Amino acid sequence: MKPCMFVTGNPNKVIEVNAILGEAVPVQSLALDIPEIQGTLEEIATEKCRRAAEIVRGHWFTLEVTLD
Repeated sequence: MKPCMFVTGNPNKVIEVNAILGEAVPVQSLALDIPEIQGTLEEIATEKCRRAAEIVRGHWFTLEVTLD
């Protein structure tokens, strides 16, 4: 299976995702310089995904987590 690209600049998120997925899904992290926009959580996540998709061709994902 080809590795999925995990778009994040946060090494702790990479550790957490690898701990959750284990060996079921190979993950390769990629830090991209994507500007932080203002908006709702949905708008921010959508825009980050859109911009990542323009840069990365293939399987990828990003994770946006907010603590209340």
